[in-house]
Amino acid sequence: LINATSLGKCKRGVRIINVARGGIVDELALLDALKSGQCGGAGLDVFAEEPPKNPTTLELIQHPKVIATPHLGASTAEAQQRVAVEIAEQFLAISGITDKYAVTGIVNAPILSAAMTFENGPWIELSKKLGRLAARFLKKNMNAPIESHTVGAGLQNKKFIHTAVLVGILSGQTKNGLNLINAPTLAKDIGINIKEAHVDGEVDAVIIKIGNHQIK
Repeated sequence: LINATSLGKCKRGVRIINVARGGIVDELALLDALKSGQCGGAGLDVFAEEPPKNPTTLELIQHPKVIATPHLGASTAEAQQRVAVEIAEQFLAISGITDKYAVTGIVNAPILSAAMTFENGPWIELSKKLGRLAARFLKKNMNAPIESHTVGAGLQNKKFIHTAVLVGILSGQTKNGLNLINAPTLAKDIGINIKEAHVDGEVDAVIIKIGNHQIK
């Protein structure tokens, strides 16, 4: 990816950091760029050959404008143990079994967490089934406005209900892998929009409106 051609197109004095994979940077081209001043410095912890034995790589590592460090990753016993513990904690956090651990690094964490809880599971399945039923009316009029309403204090702020409705509606519209994560994007791609709302009520409920039809 980074070779003599790409380095030549960079601003003079560019600095290169590669901590991803060896081979991404042409080591000979980088060495030449360092010698010519085209590259002002480099930080490397991965190389085309590990441990480095190639004379070019060894010269690159010893260059005064290069900082080279060993790429350990999770290669030590202590690191592997910490990674295993973190993975286990993430599973517990997503499952909703305990709130002791926080979900980190997952963009869709709220939907995932909601889908995994015992309390919300039945609501998600109900919403999917209502969505599949509503899709039958949608086939008769693809331009009909769609509304998804949650009712009652128990369903307030539970946006995943509307997403589950979308999954049901889309089940017969797309052959792509369909889930709570990608349903909004897939719906947008095929021109299906849904208006979401929450209303007060004594009994928790999910209501879907398509045109003149109402399902609950």
